Amino acid sequence: MDLQTDAVLQVFQRGLKDGESVEVRYAALLASVAYLSAAEPGQLAQSLSLMYPILETVHVLSQNLLSPPLYPSSSAPSPSSSSSPTSSQEKPLSNTAQLTRFLTALTPLCTSNPALFQPHLSALLSFMPQLILPAVDCGPTPTTVTITTQARTGRVVRTLRKSWRRRRGLR
Repeated sequence: MDLQTDAVLQVFQRGLKDGESVEVRYAALLASVAYLSAAEPGQLAQSLSLMYPILETVHVLSQNLLSPPLYPSSSAPSPSSSSSPTSSQEKPLSNTAQLTRFLTALTPLCTSNPALFQPHLSALLSFMPQLILPAVDCGPTPTTVTITTQARTGRVVRTLRKSWRRRRGLR
């Protein structure tokens, strides 16, 4: 590529740190991913500082999944939204939807240049498992509730025998 690396990086970093619009951040992320995927090795080495704002945006979204949208879109209607009552201008995407968009946009970069993520792996592993792994405590199961409730009255063994007999067709 025949671009001035420092100037390009500054534009991308400003877009990734934009505090007013998630759309600006998303567009900067898409442009950053495209740039880093096509960069030559020399430019890639100079562009490592771009990874911090990229991953910071993902981290902030992941920490606020249940909150109202962090970066609401601009309130000015766009030409395409004037005819559609359900446009994203009227109802911004949730943080979960935004996080999905951002992670999907990062996927090509993860596959083309996984080495870019190596210095950030410990930080990524600090919050990514929470997004992927299911919750551990699913609440009490029916068996637990029955045994716990009936253990207070001392009828645990008799109740279990009755339920075993009913299942086997015995009386």
